[in-house]
Order: sequence, then structure tokens, then C-alpha cells
Amino acid sequence: MEEQAENPEARYTRSESVSLAFLTALQLLPPRQRAILILSDVLDWRAVEIAHLLELSVSAINSALHRARVTLAKNYHPGKREQVRVHQADTETNALLSRYLQAWETDDVAGLVALLKEDAILSMPPIPSWYQGREAIRVFLLARFGVQNRWRMVATHANTQPAFVLYRADEAKSLYQAFGIRVVTLDGSRLKKQIAEVTIFRSPALVTAFGFPLQLPQES
Repeated sequence: MEEQAENPEARYTRSESVSLAFLTALQLLPPRQRAILILSDVLDWRAVEIAHLLELSVSAINSALHRARVTLAKNYHPGKREQVRVHQADTETNALLSRYLQAWETDDVAGLVALLKEDAILSMPPIPSWYQGREAIRVFLLARFGVQNRWRMVATHANTQPAFVLYRADEAKSLYQAFGIRVVTLDGSRLKKQIAEVTIFRSPALVTAFGFPLQLPQES
């Protein structure tokens, strides 16, 4: 494999560059460009695959990706690299992600919102709408929660970002069916880590791409 042929220094540099681009994109890009950049440069999807997922033309994908990369080139300065730190799986991070997972699986909207930054963003490609701020996200979640044990999540990573494989209950089959991948971006700039952004990619194909099954049995 190509990654195995790289020396450790090259592999580290490539991984760090992707992480920095990811973090910068979340701050600078509109939701659609952000989603396309993540799928292309973080998850390594081809333009035709992204076009199928987002229900756009390949030319529209390439155009949006070009604009996203131009924006990054204008605003990202490599000399500031030492100021950016990729989040590592430490005790505080694990505790935060555990609370996040439990809140989702128990329909605890108040608990979820408490973990968010004040200006946190929730987006769900390919749906064009997105939500910013605790109150907007709280209203959105309240309108869609209410069925306990509807969701199951399995922790994973998308590059160096925390992520979860997302399953939704299918009561007729007594199974949890693959729903997509949820990428979580953390902000540790303050004394207390918080969740800065949640991006939910609604595609069962992503679940298998991450090496997880399409179905999970429901617990009796």
C-alpha cells in the first residue's frame, strides 16, 4: 500500500497537513464546501463518489473543492503550525466523548447541548441546511428526539478527529441499521474542552468504508 511505502516522517507530515486543513476548513468554509473538502481530502473519496452522495454534478464538486482549497491557501500560513495541536485521546477528551455518546443514546438533549460551545455548528451533508449556536441546535434536536434507544454509536476516528459510526433502530427487524458517520471537532482553547462542530455524513456506504458492519443486533 502507498501508506506503507512512505517513511514515518512523510506519513506524519501528510497526516498533520490533513488535520490542519480540516480544522481550518471548519472555521472558514461554508457548509457545502466544508463537506466536500472533508470527503475529498480527509476521507479520500473521489469526485464522482462525492457527487453521488451529495446529489450534485462532478463539475460542481470539483468547482466547490477548488474554491475551498483557494480559501485555505489564502488563510492558512504554515509558519503558524506550531500553534496548532491535534487533539489526542487523553482522559479529558475520552470523558467528554463518553458523555456525548451516552447523551445521544439516551435522548438527553440538555446533556448534549451542555457539551457544545456557544457557537457550535451542526451540519448533515447532503442536507444543505445547518445549525449554529446552542439554542438553534437544541430546538433542532428536541424536534427529532423522543424515541429512546433509537440510536447506537460506535467510536472510531476520521484521520485524527474523533468520530462515531451511527446506527438507527429498525424495530421491524430488531436490528440497528447503518446510518452514517458523525465527525466531532473539539475545541480545547479554554480551560474546559467543548464540542465545536458535529458533522453527520448520512451514508451507510461510509460505515462499511470504515470497516464496520451494516447492521447491529438489538440487545434483548
